[in-house]
Amino acid sequence: MGARHCVADSDIEDYERFPMRVVANAAPTFDFLQPSAEVQQRYAPAFETITYARNGRNVSQDFDRFLEQTGTVAFLVIKDDILLYEGYFNGYDHNSTVTSFSIAKSFVSALVGISISDGYISGVEDPITKYIPELLEKAPRYQNITLRHLLSMSSSIRYVEYSMP
Repeated sequence: MGARHCVADSDIEDYERFPMRVVANAAPTFDFLQPSAEVQQRYAPAFETITYARNGRNVSQDFDRFLEQTGTVAFLVIKDDILLYEGYFNGYDHNSTVTSFSIAKSFVSALVGISISDGYISGVEDPITKYIPELLEKAPRYQNITLRHLLSMSSSIRYVEYSMP
């Protein structure tokens, strides 16, 4: 769906380039509540227009149009288990698959916590080479990087972030 620049660029269709496996959810499933008429009336105006600064002045724009123009493919707002807003753009819908990028960090942190609780991981002060010893072959400095460093994004491993428009 999206344009590819070069093989090294990350984009939301990275899932097509890398191996993956489906992880089935456990029962019971959870569905967000639909807003009551009162809640919908209270929050609907927040999703009609957006005002932001551009070149030193405030600009107002249709909210959905703004999301579409900024390359957004999915945008949801949830409060107190109520789905206040759900919008899909640029050819994507509720069933589309995209790469999670930073969203994955929260899940990984939770899984590390569960793994510590279950005894699979000793603690966040463990060096990453305890779990990925192959890194020592790349550089001995990896033995000084802990899980805590990775979880807090303070590992000092150089990474060039993709640039957002």
